[in-house]
Amino acid sequence: MSAAEGAARARELIALTEELTALALRITTALDARQPLPPELMESQAQLSTRYRAEMTRDARDPSLLRAAPAAERSALEQAGARLREALDAMQKKLDVLKTLSEGLAQAMAEEAVRQRKGPLGYDERGASAAGGAPAVAVNQKV
Repeated sequence: MSAAEGAARARELIALTEELTALALRITTALDARQPLPPELMESQAQLSTRYRAEMTRDARDPSLLRAAPAAERSALEQAGARLREALDAMQKKLDVLKTLSEGLAQAMAEEAVRQRKGPLGYDERGASAAGGAPAVAVNQKV
């Protein structure tokens, strides 16, 4: 592969990486603003992520695709990759916070449902149904 072909390949990957970075930043901004994520945004993320994985797999299988690229192009690609990782880390932190809040809310609702029912729930030691019936909300203790 020629240096020009390597440079073209690097520029193609830089553009894809920057597009995915911009999308991750848009999602993080929407999460910060407590806005619902539009379905088309999530669809774009899925499509770009799939394409990015395919391109990275292709380059891993054939390193010569980028080896011929000039050092400046390879360096720019590494920097774009670093910016993508930073954007994805920020997005993951926001998602983790939302997950914790959602789980806490579900737990609080389940506890309140149990409190309002006043009485034992489930089965007694003989396997008979205990007074009070089943809780209104099921809570999975293992996440």
